[in-house]
Amino acid sequence: MFACFNFHRGGYVIYQQGKQLNDNTLALADAKEVNAKNERLITEQRKLLENQGGLLDSLKKIKPKVIVKYVENGNTLGQTGSVDMSVCHPYVYHITATVFYNGEEVSSWLGTGFQLEEGKFVTARHVCSTFYSNSFYIDNGVVYPREGVNPIDVYKELMINVLAQQGNIQIKFKCVSPNDTYLFTNNQINEVGKYDQIHTLKEPYRVYKIINGKVAKDANGNPVVLAQVPAGTNIRIGAGGAVDFAYVQNNLKKGLKSNKRISTELKQGTQLYVLGYPHGWGKGKPIFSTAICSQNGLSEELGGTIMVSNNNTEGGNSGGPIFIKTQSGWEVVAIVSGSNAAKGRFVPISVIP
Repeated sequence: MFACFNFHRGGYVIYQQGKQLNDNTLALADAKEVNAKNERLITEQRKLLENQGGLLDSLKKIKPKVIVKYVENGNTLGQTGSVDMSVCHPYVYHITATVFYNGEEVSSWLGTGFQLEEGKFVTARHVCSTFYSNSFYIDNGVVYPREGVNPIDVYKELMINVLAQQGNIQIKFKCVSPNDTYLFTNNQINEVGKYDQIHTLKEPYRVYKIINGKVAKDANGNPVVLAQVPAGTNIRIGAGGAVDFAYVQNNLKKGLKSNKRISTELKQGTQLYVLGYPHGWGKGKPIFSTAICSQNGLSEELGGTIMVSNNNTEGGNSGGPIFIKTQSGWEVVAIVSGSNAAKGRFVPISVIP
């Protein structure tokens, strides 16, 4: 029994050793297969890294042209390139408006205008109309000169206003760009005047003779009146907001591209670019400035215009073009109109028929 038991025990051990050897062989085969997969994966990763390295080298060779980088904490531009708007310059005009009565020059002022490729010369209405004034305001039928304005200048503006209503004046416009001169008169202008207001003077507007800072008096002790606009006179005041535009149809084929759709959908923070002639400067080349949209879309508070901040426009920019940069290049989206409480207002180009 003992010898038999040992025989069976020895056979069992041999059997177990054989089974273990077989299992080890299978494990080794599995390990080789895993190692082969790992080597293929490592090879693929090496190729991927090599390709990425090549792609990285290619990207390093690309030097994108950065037009401008805006610095939000001020009105400055941190430039990593340059803003080249020279392609637009030939179509931005310095305007000199001269008013004639009976062939005699009686007044003049400056502004900006621009030519669109759709055959229209565009500016702000207050640049080409006598129904706007910064020298006076009317409250309850009484004329008040603004601070620092000579009373005789107010009188002249009031009389020109009256004569313009009667159709007795002519305004000639000389428009000069770096490449061209364009002429037109007030009879060629298309404008919207139906929203203008008529103020009837309840009191006469008088200009008194002043001597040594005091009103001079005649022999009867009455103030000496040099000029006056009688009570009952109607003064026409031009409407603002989105009707502050005017244009002349000329059918010229070259000009600036406009984008009427985008002009009503500008987003808050959109960078805007301006060309014009502030204070009449830059007659040989329009002056560059900038602004930023203050809110999405059009402002109801400002009469359906585009409200802007960081506005660098000044007197003389009125009527000039406002641009955005798109894949199609520089496109006009608005017209410089004015400002309210330190917020600029631009008329969307969509108002042009």
